[in-house]
Amino acid sequence: MGDELKNKIISSSNFGLIGSILVILGLIPQVGSILAIIGLILILIALYELSNAYNNSLIFDNALKAIIAGIIGFAIFAFVSVISIFTMVSHGIILGAGLAIAAVIIAYLVILAYGYFIRNSYYELAKSSGIKRFEEVGKFYWWGAILLIVLVGAIFILIADIYAILAFHELNLNPIPQTINK
Repeated sequence: MGDELKNKIISSSNFGLIGSILVILGLIPQVGSILAIIGLILILIALYELSNAYNNSLIFDNALKAIIAGIIGFAIFAFVSVISIFTMVSHGIILGAGLAIAAVIIAYLVILAYGYFIRNSYYELAKSSGIKRFEEVGKFYWWGAILLIVLVGAIFILIADIYAILAFHELNLNPIPQTINK
C-alpha cells in the first residue's frame, strides 16, 4: 500500500473519529443537535473517502441510503404528525390518533431502514479494512434500530457510537487492510 493511500485512510479515519465523537456530544442540550449533524456529515465524508480508498462503493452507497432514508422519513413523520394534530382539532380525536399512530409506524419503519443500511455500510468497511470492530458497530446500530421501539435501542445506538470511535481509532493505527477471520 502506497504512502498516499495510507495517508488518505488515516485522514478519513480521523474524520470518522471526530464525527463519531460529535454524534455522542449530540446529547448535550441546546447545542447537541448541531454537533450531531456536523458529526454525521463528517462520518459520511469519512465513509465516502474510505469507500474510494478501498475501492468498495458499497461502503458509501449504503451509508448514503441510510442518510436519505432518515431525512425523507423525518420529513414524512413531521408532516403526518402536524396533519394529525390539525385533524384532531378539526375532525376529532379518533381520526387524529389514527394519523398519529401512522406517524409512529412510519418513523419506526424508517429507523429500521436506516439501521439496515448503516449496518451494511459498516459491514463492508469491516471487510475492506480488516477492522472487525466495524462489524460490531453495524450490529449495534441494527439492534438499536430494532429495539428503539421499546427505548432500549437508544442504549444500543449509544454503544454503536462508542464502538465507532474505537473502530475509527483502530483504523487510524492500522490503515493497512487485514483479513477478517470469519
